[in-house]
Amino acid sequence: MEASLREFCERPENKSVIEREQKKQALRALQVKQEHDAWQFQQKVLQSDVEAQQNVAPFLRHRVLREIVKSFTNSPNDDFEAWAKNQQAIDTLKEAQRLLDNGYISEEDMEHSLLAHLQRQSSQNGSFASNDTTGRNIGSKELVVVLNQHLTERRQGNQHYRQKHFDTALAHYENARSILEPLSSNAAEEKQEIDINLVKVYLNIAAVYLTQQLFGKAIAWCTKALAKDPQNAKALLRRAKAHIGRHNYQNAATDLSTLVQQDPASLEAHSLLQETRAKEYADRCL
Repeated sequence: MEASLREFCERPENKSVIEREQKKQALRALQVKQEHDAWQFQQKVLQSDVEAQQNVAPFLRHRVLREIVKSFTNSPNDDFEAWAKNQQAIDTLKEAQRLLDNGYISEEDMEHSLLAHLQRQSSQNGSFASNDTTGRNIGSKELVVVLNQHLTERRQGNQHYRQKHFDTALAHYENARSILEPLSSNAAEEKQEIDINLVKVYLNIAAVYLTQQLFGKAIAWCTKALAKDPQNAKALLRRAKAHIGRHNYQNAATDLSTLVQQDPASLEAHSLLQETRAKEYADRCL
């Protein structure tokens, strides 16, 4: 029986069938896990007292804020109620909710910044005490405020970029950069959040220069982004396009090859790599 099954699996014509079945099983396992996690979270909330339930209820309609509330259940001391009654935590969530409701920050950007910050705090026995950091010390509330400031600039920059007001867009992106770059911290998690947002700003600036065909400047800003995030797909793609603009096809091919290795499903990277290699070959034949 075992030999017959192995023979069936090894047949080339059955490969696609097996792969589809494996994907179905993986998706089903993921669905079961998500349902189990949701049930556990629901039970944890229902087991808490009325005050804790009332405190967290307003934040459950936002996906990101719901994830933050879920992070309270991951406390090593199993003190969900203590977190749900922590006034600083609730005030931080209220400020985050205000920013989301007014469109000052997207759920994606909030998720990268606020969730990781509060999860780090949860490992410190529910305390919101500041760390001993260098540069500007960013507490929970200040982190949200600073993110709001830089995201407001980025959002305005994006609006002007879409309207092809590139110089104005660049000015807003530079303002966003100037808000973030002075920040520093000895805490690895806080530094990571600052860097994540700086990478986005650097890539915004690079996009402007790429559109303006200032390819050298675009390459420089993409390189700054890659120094903080070496596998960033947007940085690799934009730098490759800038290299193509300068007819540096070999450098472009290097970035695109890296991108294809990271993301084999990227049709744009595959197509651009083929075009780049064709242009490189044509140049050699001249």
